Amino acid sequence: MKKLITLLLSTAIIISITACVESNPYDEYDETERQSTTTEATTTVETTATIATTATEATLAVETTTTEQPAEPTVNAEILPQWDELYELNNDLVGWIEIPGTQINYPVVQRTIYDEDGRIIGDNTYYFSHDFMDEESVFGTIFVDRATPIIDQTRPDNAVMYGHNMNNGSMFSYVTKYFVQDFGMDAIINHPVINFETIYDNDRNEYKIFAGAFFNTEERHGEVYRYFQKRFLPDEEAFFDFISNVMDRSVFYTEIDLEFGDEFLTLATVYSPLGGDSMRFVLFARRVRPDESASVNTDLTYMNPSPLYFDYYYEVRGGEWDGRNWDTSKVKGFDEFYGN
Repeated sequence: MKKLITLLLSTAIIISITACVESNPYDEYDETERQSTTTEATTTVETTATIATTATEATLAVETTTTEQPAEPTVNAEILPQWDELYELNNDLVGWIEIPGTQINYPVVQRTIYDEDGRIIGDNTYYFSHDFMDEESVFGTIFVDRATPIIDQTRPDNAVMYGHNMNNGSMFSYVTKYFVQDFGMDAIINHPVINFETIYDNDRNEYKIFAGAFFNTEERHGEVYRYFQKRFLPDEEAFFDFISNVMDRSVFYTEIDLEFGDEFLTLATVYSPLGGDSMRFVLFARRVRPDESASVNTDLTYMNPSPLYFDYYYEVRGGEWDGRNWDTSKVKGFDEFYGN
């Protein structure tokens, strides 16, 4: 019931803001980016759109994915009873995300579309422009990448979640506050934990934020690291490669240790302080392990003086990468794997 009330209140606020925005002279958005790559089993298309008004600008982004290899058959998992009222409002509901003390406190959806064999193929475009109540909205809805269906108590290796960066501070706007070089340390010091409940599982909902990184999405700006394709980490090589790429780019470091088999949550939104709308700020968090405390000693959190950025960042702001400077011993087996 508490989440239903929260949803209704936030919806009312968004509706009033939307009405104000719609009175401004715009009727469409311009698609400014489309980039695709093909791997052995996956084709990924990343699309960015910007809606501008005379009073405000709402920047929207989504990595849209189609998968050649069908997902596993659906599982008839039992939805926990506390979700019944919300689920009746929208059957795409998969859970709720909250960063306590911030504006991030929203239902999470995943568009479920089935192929003729009853397998989930999903859709990463619908909630780009629709709210939880199925109404068209520039605010969209927080959603999980369709390539990792949340259909039972088993959570993905890395659940990638998207939300728009709205100028009124709603949706995933607060995610950008973790870019400590631009906003200082307040966000990561005061809000180091993300809560993500699913409708099937209310055990160990906390995720400790261990990294935040600034990414480009266009090759013309430098090498592109496709964090949004790292949904599955089947072996140590894939795991260590993912962690090393994230940690080299992280703008802060924490006390949080990592090991193969951990479950991750990735929150992505548009952030383009260099101009344009083809850049992202992304948070990475590790799920609290069984019998582990969800508390974080933020006295041990500090700014990375030299994160790995992309070429265009250095062209605009200057500087260069000084090389890897994070504590690799915090990643179990990392040094042994690479013979360090």
